[in-house]
Amino acid sequence: MRSLGVRAQLLLVLLLPLAVFGPMAAFLFIEAVERSVGHEVDARAEVLARQTAELLVDDVLTGDRIGAERRLRDIRGANGELAYVFVLDTRGQVSAHTFPLGFPADLLAVHGAPAPDAQSLAPMSIEIDGRGVRDVAAPILGGVAGWVHLGISTDTIAKAPRWAMVRLAGVGFGVVALGVGLALLFSSRMMRRLDQVSAAAARLGEGRFDTGLDDTRDDEIGRLCGAFDDMAHRLQHAHDERERTLVRLAQSERLVAVGRLAAGVAHEINNPLSGVLHCLDNLQTTDRDEAGRREYYTLMADGVTRAQRVIRGLLDFSRQRPIEVQPTELDRLAEQVVSLADPALRKSKVRIELRHDIDLPKIPLDPHQMAQVLLNLVLNAAEAMPDGGLVVIETAQVDEQCRIRVRDRGPGIAPEALERIFEPFYTTKGSGSGLGLSVSLGIVERHGGSIHVESEVGRGTTFDVLLPLRRDSDA
Repeated sequence: MRSLGVRAQLLLVLLLPLAVFGPMAAFLFIEAVERSVGHEVDARAEVLARQTAELLVDDVLTGDRIGAERRLRDIRGANGELAYVFVLDTRGQVSAHTFPLGFPADLLAVHGAPAPDAQSLAPMSIEIDGRGVRDVAAPILGGVAGWVHLGISTDTIAKAPRWAMVRLAGVGFGVVALGVGLALLFSSRMMRRLDQVSAAAARLGEGRFDTGLDDTRDDEIGRLCGAFDDMAHRLQHAHDERERTLVRLAQSERLVAVGRLAAGVAHEINNPLSGVLHCLDNLQTTDRDEAGRREYYTLMADGVTRAQRVIRGLLDFSRQRPIEVQPTELDRLAEQVVSLADPALRKSKVRIELRHDIDLPKIPLDPHQMAQVLLNLVLNAAEAMPDGGLVVIETAQVDEQCRIRVRDRGPGIAPEALERIFEPFYTTKGSGSGLGLSVSLGIVERHGGSIHVESEVGRGTTFDVLLPLRRDSDA
C-alpha cells in the first residue's frame, strides 16, 4: 500500500479519534440524559401521585366511584403526559380508573390481586398498547385507604435525549467541519513550504545550489529551511573547492603525461632539428647555386615546421584552460591524441588501430580535457605492453550515448587491484602519481558520463568511456 501524504496523515490523525471516541461519547451522553430525565420524571410523577392521593381521600372513604373517576379524568386531562390514572384498594382490586374501554388485562396482571407489596409499588417501566409507560404509585392515607397509580408516557424521556442528540450532532459536525477546514488550511500552508523544500532539494541534486528558500519563520519548517540554505551554501563552497582541486589535479596530471611523452617527443623534435643543422652546415661549407640554396631553405623550413607542430601540440595539451564545452568530432579528437602519443608509442613498439563510427555525430565536450582522458588510457595501455603490442581505439554510438573503447592485449589487472584503480594515489606501477585514472574519472563524470573497465589476467584490459550525445543547457 502506498504511504499516505502528510495532509492525509494529518486529517487521519484528526478524524480517527473523533470516529472512535465520538460514538462512545454520544452513547454515554444519551445514557446520562436518559437517566437524568428519568429521575426527573419519576420525581414529578411521585409529587403528582401524592397530590392525587390527597384529592381522592374523601371519594375513596365514601366509596364514591363515580366522583373518584371524574376527578381522575380531570387530573389526566390537566396533565397531558399522563397515560392513565387508577386506584387500587387495600385488597389489590381496581376501584377507579381512567380507561374508557375497561381496565387493560396486561396492566391488571401487573397490579391486580393480591394486595400490592413494596416491590410492586416501586416505580417501574411497563408497556401498554405498544407504548412505554413509567408507572409510579402513592399511598392514600398512608396505604390504609389504598393506592393511586399514575402512568406517565416515556415519550418525554425519549424525546429529550433525541433532541439533545440532534443538538450534539449539530455541534459535533460543526466542530469537525471547522477542524477539517483549519487542518486543510494549515496543511496547505505547510505543504507549500514543504514543496519548496522538495523543489530546492531537487535543484540541489541537479547541482544547482541557488536554493533561495529564505524562510525566516521561527518554527520547525523555518528552521529546516535555514539549515537547508546553510547546507546549500556549504555544498556550493565545497563544490567550488572541488572544481579548483580537480583543475589543479588535471593540470598536474597533464604535466605528468607530458613527462611520459618527453622521450618520444625529444626524438621527434631532434630529427628535424638535426636536418636543419645539417642544411646550415652544408650552406656554410659548400658553395651551391641559388637553386641548391633554395632546396636547403625548403628542407630547413619543413624541419622547423615539424618541430613547431610537435611543440604546439604539447603546449596545447599542457596549458591550463577553463572548461569549454563545444561540439567535437570524436574521431578527429582520437586522431589528434594518437598523433600526440605516436613518438612515444613507436619507441615502445606499440601500434594503435583506430576504428571509427562514420555515423557518429558531434559530441558536446571539452576537447582538451577529453584528450587528456584518451591520452592517459592510451599511455597506460602502452606501458602495460613493454615488449610492444596493439592498442585498439573504437568509437561507436550505443543507445543515447557515445562509447570510446580502448582495448589492449597486455597482462591484465588483478581482481584485487581492479576494484581500486580509480582511487586517488593508488598505483600498481613503480612510478607515477596514481592520479591518472582518478582525474580521468572526474573529467568524464563532469561531462555527465562514466568509465567502465573489464580485465582478465593474461588476456588484456578494456576501458569503455560512455558520454551523453546531448548535454542539458544547465548541466
